[in-house]
Amino acid sequence: MCCLGTEFFPAADISPILLSWGTRHMRRLPWRVSRSLYGTIVSEFMLQQTQVQTVIPYFHRWIQRFPTVAHVANAEVNEILKYWEGLGYYSRARNLHRLCQILDQMAVPPRTPKEWQAMPGVGPYTSVAIGAIGQNFDAIALDGNIIRVLARLIGCREIFKNKIAAAAHLQNYADALIEPGRCALLNEALMDFGATICTPRGGSCEGCPLKGLCQTHLQKLPMDTVPAFARPLRKSEVIYRLLSVHDGKILLQTSRLKRLRAIYEFPQLLSKNILGAPSCFTGRRSIGNCCYEERFVIAGRAFCESIDLSRGSVKWVPIADLKDLVLSGPHRRWLPRLLDLTANAEIAPTNPIAAPFYCGRGSSAFF
Repeated sequence: MCCLGTEFFPAADISPILLSWGTRHMRRLPWRVSRSLYGTIVSEFMLQQTQVQTVIPYFHRWIQRFPTVAHVANAEVNEILKYWEGLGYYSRARNLHRLCQILDQMAVPPRTPKEWQAMPGVGPYTSVAIGAIGQNFDAIALDGNIIRVLARLIGCREIFKNKIAAAAHLQNYADALIEPGRCALLNEALMDFGATICTPRGGSCEGCPLKGLCQTHLQKLPMDTVPAFARPLRKSEVIYRLLSVHDGKILLQTSRLKRLRAIYEFPQLLSKNILGAPSCFTGRRSIGNCCYEERFVIAGRAFCESIDLSRGSVKWVPIADLKDLVLSGPHRRWLPRLLDLTANAEIAPTNPIAAPFYCGRGSSAFF
Protein backbone atom coordinates (compact mmCIF):
# COMPACT_ATOMS: atom_id res chain seq x y z
CA MET A 1 0.00 0.00 0.00
CA CYS A 2 1.01 3.59 -0.53
CA CYS A 3 -0.12 6.52 1.54
CA LEU A 4 -1.48 9.48 -0.41
CA GLY A 5 -2.59 12.34 1.80
CA THR A 6 -4.56 10.79 4.64
CA GLU A 7 -5.67 7.70 2.70
CA PHE A 8 -3.98 4.39 2.06
CA PHE A 9 -4.29 3.38 -1.57
CA PRO A 10 -3.51 -0.24 -2.56
CA ALA A 11 -2.19 0.68 -6.00
CA ALA A 12 0.09 -2.37 -6.19
CA ASP A 13 -2.98 -4.61 -5.86
CA ILE A 14 -5.31 -2.59 -8.07
CA SER A 15 -3.15 -2.28 -11.20
CA PRO A 16 -2.63 -6.02 -11.82
CA ILE A 17 -6.36 -6.65 -11.39
CA LEU A 18 -7.21 -3.92 -13.90
CA LEU A 19 -4.63 -5.13 -16.41
CA SER A 20 -5.89 -8.71 -16.14
CA TRP A 21 -9.51 -7.59 -16.42
CA GLY A 22 -8.69 -5.37 -19.41
CA THR A 23 -6.92 -8.17 -21.27
CA ARG A 24 -10.04 -10.33 -21.03
CA HIS A 25 -12.95 -7.89 -21.10
CA MET A 26 -12.08 -4.64 -22.88
CA ARG A 27 -14.53 -3.52 -25.56
CA ARG A 28 -13.63 -4.23 -29.16
CA LEU A 29 -13.73 -0.67 -30.44
CA PRO A 30 -12.71 0.14 -34.04
CA TRP A 31 -9.73 2.30 -33.06
CA ARG A 32 -8.41 -0.62 -31.01
CA VAL A 33 -8.83 -3.30 -33.70
CA SER A 34 -6.12 -1.84 -35.92
CA ARG A 35 -4.07 0.29 -33.57
CA SER A 36 -2.17 3.33 -34.79
CA LEU A 37 -1.21 6.73 -33.47
CA TYR A 38 -3.37 8.32 -36.17
CA GLY A 39 -6.40 6.24 -35.15
CA THR A 40 -5.87 7.23 -31.53
CA ILE A 41 -5.73 10.91 -32.47
CA VAL A 42 -8.95 10.73 -34.50
CA SER A 43 -10.81 8.79 -31.81
CA GLU A 44 -9.70 11.13 -29.03
CA PHE A 45 -10.83 14.20 -30.98
CA MET A 46 -14.18 12.59 -31.74
CA LEU A 47 -14.67 11.40 -28.15
CA GLN A 48 -14.35 14.92 -26.76
CA GLN A 49 -17.89 15.75 -25.56
CA THR A 50 -19.32 12.71 -27.40
CA GLN A 51 -20.25 9.19 -26.27
CA VAL A 52 -18.53 6.09 -27.62
CA GLN A 53 -21.59 4.60 -29.32
CA THR A 54 -22.20 7.84 -31.20
CA VAL A 55 -18.57 8.04 -32.33
CA ILE A 56 -18.23 4.48 -33.70
CA PRO A 57 -20.05 4.96 -37.07
CA TYR A 58 -18.38 8.35 -37.57
CA PHE A 59 -14.96 6.82 -36.97
CA HIS A 60 -15.62 4.06 -39.52
CA ARG A 61 -16.69 6.57 -42.20
CA TRP A 62 -13.79 8.88 -41.41
CA ILE A 63 -11.11 6.19 -41.68
CA GLN A 64 -12.58 4.89 -44.94
CA ARG A 65 -12.36 8.37 -46.47
CA PHE A 66 -9.22 9.60 -44.67
CA PRO A 67 -7.06 6.52 -43.95
CA THR A 68 -3.92 8.53 -43.10
CA VAL A 69 -2.79 11.85 -41.70
CA ALA A 70 -1.88 12.93 -45.24
CA HIS A 71 -5.43 12.33 -46.49
CA VAL A 72 -6.78 14.70 -43.84
CA ALA A 73 -4.03 17.24 -44.41
CA ASN A 74 -4.74 17.41 -48.15
CA ALA A 75 -8.54 17.57 -47.88
CA GLU A 76 -10.59 20.76 -48.17
CA VAL A 77 -12.00 21.97 -44.87
CA ASN A 78 -15.58 21.79 -46.22
CA GLU A 79 -15.18 18.07 -46.85
CA ILE A 80 -13.72 17.62 -43.36
CA LEU A 81 -16.76 19.36 -41.89
CA LYS A 82 -19.13 17.25 -43.99
CA TYR A 83 -17.67 14.03 -42.60
CA TRP A 84 -17.97 15.53 -39.11
CA GLU A 85 -21.58 16.60 -39.60
CA GLY A 86 -23.74 15.56 -36.64
CA LEU A 87 -20.90 15.23 -34.13
CA GLY A 88 -21.17 18.91 -33.19
CA TYR A 89 -18.47 21.11 -31.66
CA TYR A 90 -17.08 21.69 -35.15
CA SER A 91 -13.99 23.43 -33.85
CA ARG A 92 -12.75 19.89 -33.11
CA ALA A 93 -12.88 19.06 -36.82
CA ARG A 94 -11.08 22.25 -37.81
CA ASN A 95 -8.42 21.63 -35.16
CA LEU A 96 -7.97 18.03 -36.29
CA HIS A 97 -7.54 19.26 -39.85
CA ARG A 98 -4.88 21.77 -38.79
CA LEU A 99 -3.17 19.21 -36.56
CA CYS A 100 -2.89 16.72 -39.42
CA GLN A 101 -1.47 19.42 -41.70
CA ILE A 102 1.23 20.07 -39.09
CA LEU A 103 1.94 16.37 -38.45
CA ASP A 104 2.17 15.72 -42.19
CA GLN A 105 5.11 18.12 -42.32
CA MET A 106 6.92 16.73 -39.25
CA ALA A 107 9.69 14.16 -39.45
CA VAL A 108 8.56 12.64 -36.14
CA PRO A 109 5.41 13.27 -34.10
CA PRO A 110 5.46 14.94 -30.68
CA ARG A 111 7.05 12.71 -28.05
CA THR A 112 5.77 14.13 -24.77
CA PRO A 113 2.41 15.39 -23.48
CA LYS A 114 3.92 18.88 -23.33
CA GLU A 115 4.77 18.73 -27.03
CA TRP A 116 1.30 17.39 -27.87
CA GLN A 117 -0.33 20.18 -25.89
CA ALA A 118 1.30 22.72 -28.19
CA MET A 119 -0.71 21.28 -31.10
CA PRO A 120 -4.11 22.65 -32.29
CA GLY A 121 -7.06 21.37 -30.27
CA VAL A 122 -4.93 19.34 -27.85
CA GLY A 123 -5.55 20.22 -24.22
CA PRO A 124 -4.17 18.72 -20.99
CA TYR A 125 -6.36 15.61 -21.06
CA THR A 126 -6.06 14.89 -24.80
CA SER A 127 -2.29 15.34 -24.75
CA VAL A 128 -1.95 12.59 -22.13
CA ALA A 129 -4.55 10.34 -23.77
CA ILE A 130 -2.86 10.48 -27.18
CA GLY A 131 0.56 9.88 -25.66
CA ALA A 132 -0.47 7.14 -23.23
CA ILE A 133 -2.74 5.20 -25.59
CA GLY A 134 -1.12 5.98 -28.93
CA GLN A 135 2.53 5.96 -27.84
CA ASN A 136 2.42 4.07 -24.54
CA PHE A 137 3.67 6.97 -22.42
CA ASP A 138 3.79 6.21 -18.70
CA ALA A 139 0.80 8.37 -17.79
CA ILE A 140 -2.89 8.12 -16.92
CA ALA A 141 -5.43 10.36 -18.68
CA LEU A 142 -8.29 11.10 -16.31
CA ASP A 143 -11.52 11.04 -18.26
CA GLY A 144 -14.93 10.87 -16.60
CA ASN A 145 -14.85 7.08 -16.27
CA ILE A 146 -11.41 7.00 -14.63
CA ILE A 147 -12.35 9.85 -12.31
CA ARG A 148 -15.35 7.85 -11.16
CA VAL A 149 -13.36 4.63 -10.61
CA LEU A 150 -10.65 6.37 -8.59
CA ALA A 151 -13.08 8.43 -6.52
CA ARG A 152 -14.99 5.28 -5.56
CA LEU A 153 -11.87 3.28 -4.79
CA ILE A 154 -10.81 5.87 -2.18
CA GLY A 155 -14.37 6.59 -0.98
CA CYS A 156 -14.02 10.24 -1.93
CA ARG A 157 -16.57 12.53 -0.26
CA GLU A 158 -15.41 15.76 -1.86
CA ILE A 159 -17.88 17.84 -3.88
CA PHE A 160 -16.07 18.99 -7.00
CA LYS A 161 -16.79 22.09 -9.01
CA ASN A 162 -16.18 20.19 -12.25
CA LYS A 163 -14.20 17.32 -13.78
CA ILE A 164 -11.07 19.45 -14.05
CA ALA A 165 -11.08 19.96 -10.27
CA ALA A 166 -11.78 16.26 -9.70
CA ALA A 167 -8.91 15.24 -11.99
CA ALA A 168 -6.51 17.54 -10.15
CA HIS A 169 -7.54 16.03 -6.81
CA LEU A 170 -7.19 12.44 -8.06
CA GLN A 171 -4.06 12.75 -10.21
CA ASN A 172 -1.72 11.40 -7.52
CA TYR A 173 -3.87 8.28 -7.15
CA ALA A 174 -3.81 7.78 -10.92
CA ASP A 175 -0.03 8.19 -11.00
CA ALA A 176 0.34 5.57 -8.27
CA LEU A 177 -1.32 3.02 -10.58
CA ILE A 178 1.21 3.46 -13.40
CA GLU A 179 2.81 0.24 -14.61
CA PRO A 180 5.82 1.29 -16.73
CA GLY A 181 5.46 0.15 -20.32
CA ARG A 182 1.84 -0.97 -19.87
CA CYS A 183 -0.05 2.30 -19.70
CA ALA A 184 -1.79 1.99 -23.06
CA LEU A 185 -3.58 -1.09 -21.78
CA LEU A 186 -4.01 0.35 -18.29
CA ASN A 187 -5.69 3.53 -19.55
CA GLU A 188 -8.10 1.63 -21.75
CA ALA A 189 -8.83 -0.90 -19.01
CA LEU A 190 -9.64 1.90 -16.56
CA MET A 191 -11.85 3.66 -19.10
CA ASP A 192 -13.76 0.49 -19.96
CA PHE A 193 -14.01 -0.55 -16.31
CA GLY A 194 -15.77 2.73 -15.60
CA ALA A 195 -17.98 2.41 -18.69
CA THR A 196 -19.12 -1.18 -18.09
CA ILE A 197 -18.59 -2.13 -14.42
CA CYS A 198 -18.20 0.99 -12.28
CA THR A 199 -20.99 2.84 -14.06
CA PRO A 200 -22.57 6.10 -12.85
CA ARG A 201 -25.25 4.19 -10.93
CA GLY A 202 -22.88 1.42 -9.85
CA GLY A 203 -25.08 -1.50 -10.81
CA SER A 204 -22.36 -4.17 -11.19
CA CYS A 205 -20.75 -4.19 -7.75
CA GLU A 206 -21.35 -7.85 -7.00
CA GLY A 207 -19.29 -8.97 -9.97
CA CYS A 208 -16.64 -6.28 -9.55
CA PRO A 209 -13.10 -7.70 -9.11
CA LEU A 210 -12.11 -4.57 -7.13
CA LYS A 211 -14.95 -4.58 -4.62
CA GLY A 212 -12.71 -5.91 -1.85
CA LEU A 213 -10.45 -2.86 -2.31
CA CYS A 214 -13.17 -0.28 -2.90
CA GLN A 215 -13.87 2.04 0.00
CA THR A 216 -17.20 3.15 -1.44
CA HIS A 217 -18.36 -0.48 -1.47
CA LEU A 218 -16.80 -1.37 1.90
CA GLN A 219 -18.26 1.70 3.61
CA LYS A 220 -21.62 1.19 1.87
CA LEU A 221 -21.63 4.73 0.47
CA PRO A 222 -24.35 5.50 -2.09
CA MET A 223 -22.74 4.73 -5.45
CA ASP A 224 -24.57 7.45 -7.35
CA THR A 225 -23.13 10.14 -5.06
CA VAL A 226 -19.45 9.26 -5.61
CA PRO A 227 -17.95 11.31 -7.05
CA ALA A 228 -20.14 14.33 -6.33
CA PHE A 229 -20.22 17.48 -8.41
CA ALA A 230 -21.74 20.85 -7.69
CA ARG A 231 -24.94 21.20 -9.65
CA PRO A 232 -24.32 23.60 -12.55
CA LEU A 233 -26.70 26.45 -13.18
CA ARG A 234 -28.89 25.50 -16.13
CA LYS A 235 -29.90 28.19 -18.55
CA SER A 236 -32.66 28.10 -21.12
CA GLU A 237 -33.30 30.18 -24.20
CA VAL A 238 -36.01 30.37 -26.86
CA ILE A 239 -34.85 30.87 -30.45
CA TYR A 240 -37.14 31.57 -33.41
CA ARG A 241 -36.15 30.26 -36.82
CA LEU A 242 -37.58 30.82 -40.26
CA LEU A 243 -38.81 27.98 -42.46
CA SER A 244 -39.14 29.25 -46.03
CA VAL A 245 -39.17 27.49 -49.41
CA HIS A 246 -39.42 28.96 -52.89
CA ASP A 247 -39.18 27.37 -56.30
CA GLY A 248 -37.52 24.20 -55.00
CA LYS A 249 -35.12 26.13 -52.79
CA ILE A 250 -34.90 26.60 -49.03
CA LEU A 251 -33.57 29.62 -47.16
CA LEU A 252 -30.54 28.91 -44.96
CA GLN A 253 -28.06 30.97 -42.97
CA THR A 254 -24.32 30.64 -42.45
CA SER A 255 -22.62 31.93 -39.32
CA ARG A 256 -20.30 34.91 -39.08
CA LEU A 257 -18.41 33.04 -36.35
CA LYS A 258 -15.11 31.67 -37.62
CA ARG A 259 -15.58 28.34 -35.85
CA LEU A 260 -18.99 27.82 -37.51
CA ARG A 261 -18.34 29.11 -41.00
CA ALA A 262 -19.47 26.78 -43.79
CA ILE A 263 -22.05 25.25 -41.45
CA TYR A 264 -25.66 25.98 -42.38
CA GLU A 265 -28.68 26.43 -40.15
CA PHE A 266 -32.19 27.73 -40.65
CA PRO A 267 -32.23 31.53 -40.36
CA GLN A 268 -32.50 32.91 -36.84
CA LEU A 269 -35.11 35.59 -36.25
CA LEU A 270 -35.05 38.62 -34.00
CA SER A 271 -37.17 37.32 -31.15
CA LYS A 272 -38.19 40.82 -30.03
CA ASN A 273 -40.04 41.30 -33.33
CA ILE A 274 -41.97 38.04 -33.36
CA LEU A 275 -42.20 37.01 -29.70
CA GLY A 276 -45.14 34.67 -29.28
CA ALA A 277 -45.58 33.98 -33.00
CA PRO A 278 -47.30 30.64 -33.70
CA SER A 279 -44.74 27.96 -34.48
CA CYS A 280 -45.18 24.99 -36.78
CA PHE A 281 -42.46 22.91 -35.12
CA THR A 282 -40.40 23.06 -31.93
CA GLY A 283 -37.06 21.34 -31.52
CA ARG A 284 -34.83 21.19 -28.46
CA ARG A 285 -31.09 20.84 -28.06
CA SER A 286 -28.49 21.39 -25.36
CA ILE A 287 -25.08 22.98 -25.71
CA GLY A 288 -23.04 22.91 -22.51
CA ASN A 289 -25.30 23.97 -19.66
CA CYS A 290 -27.77 25.84 -21.88
CA CYS A 291 -30.98 24.31 -23.23
CA TYR A 292 -32.31 25.83 -26.44
CA GLU A 293 -35.92 25.61 -27.56
CA GLU A 294 -36.03 26.36 -31.27
CA ARG A 295 -39.42 27.42 -32.63
CA PHE A 296 -39.85 27.34 -36.40
CA VAL A 297 -42.28 29.68 -38.13
CA ILE A 298 -43.21 29.40 -41.78
CA ALA A 299 -42.44 32.46 -43.86
CA GLY A 300 -44.56 35.59 -43.66
CA ARG A 301 -43.64 39.23 -44.36
CA ALA A 302 -42.90 40.15 -40.73
CA PHE A 303 -40.89 36.99 -40.26
CA CYS A 304 -38.69 37.45 -43.33
CA GLU A 305 -38.02 41.03 -42.37
CA SER A 306 -37.00 39.86 -38.89
CA ILE A 307 -34.07 37.66 -39.93
CA ASP A 308 -31.13 38.47 -37.66
CA LEU A 309 -28.55 39.24 -40.34
CA SER A 310 -25.98 40.10 -37.68
CA ARG A 311 -25.62 36.36 -37.15
CA GLY A 312 -24.68 35.61 -40.75
CA SER A 313 -25.70 35.87 -44.37
CA VAL A 314 -28.63 34.00 -45.88
CA LYS A 315 -28.94 32.23 -49.22
CA TRP A 316 -31.41 30.13 -51.14
CA VAL A 317 -30.19 26.56 -51.49
CA PRO A 318 -31.76 23.99 -53.86
CA ILE A 319 -33.43 21.32 -51.74
CA ALA A 320 -31.74 18.72 -53.95
CA ASP A 321 -28.34 20.04 -52.82
CA LEU A 322 -29.01 19.76 -49.08
CA LYS A 323 -27.34 16.35 -48.92
CA ASP A 324 -24.03 17.94 -49.91
CA LEU A 325 -24.12 20.80 -47.40
CA VAL A 326 -22.97 20.73 -43.79
CA LEU A 327 -26.04 21.29 -41.65
CA SER A 328 -25.91 21.58 -37.88
CA GLY A 329 -26.67 18.19 -36.33
CA PRO A 330 -30.13 19.00 -34.89
CA HIS A 331 -31.25 20.74 -38.09
CA ARG A 332 -30.16 17.74 -40.16
CA ARG A 333 -32.21 15.47 -37.87
CA TRP A 334 -35.24 17.74 -38.05
CA LEU A 335 -34.98 18.33 -41.80
CA PRO A 336 -37.42 15.60 -43.01
CA ARG A 337 -40.14 16.88 -40.68
CA LEU A 338 -39.48 20.50 -41.65
CA LEU A 339 -39.63 19.71 -45.36
CA ASP A 340 -42.95 17.95 -44.80
CA LEU A 341 -44.27 21.07 -43.11
CA THR A 342 -43.23 23.32 -46.00
CA ALA A 343 -44.97 20.97 -48.43
CA ASN A 344 -48.13 21.17 -46.36
CA ALA A 345 -47.85 24.95 -46.22
CA GLU A 346 -47.71 25.23 -50.00
CA ILE A 347 -51.03 23.46 -50.44
CA ALA A 348 -52.77 25.57 -47.77
CA PRO A 349 -52.12 29.17 -48.88
CA THR A 350 -55.13 30.59 -47.07
CA ASN A 351 -53.53 29.96 -43.66
CA PRO A 352 -52.05 33.36 -42.68
CA ILE A 353 -49.14 31.78 -40.83
CA ALA A 354 -48.50 28.82 -43.10
CA ALA A 355 -48.85 30.69 -46.39
CA PRO A 356 -45.43 30.94 -48.01
CA PHE A 357 -44.27 34.52 -48.48
CA TYR A 358 -40.89 35.06 -49.98
CA CYS A 359 -39.60 38.21 -48.41
CA GLY A 360 -41.64 40.53 -50.63
CA ARG A 361 -40.65 43.92 -51.98
CA GLY A 362 -38.40 42.15 -54.50
CA SER A 363 -35.69 42.02 -51.87
CA SER A 364 -32.40 41.28 -53.60
CA ALA A 365 -31.00 40.23 -50.22
CA PHE A 366 -32.91 36.98 -50.50
CA PHE A 367 -33.37 36.31 -54.21
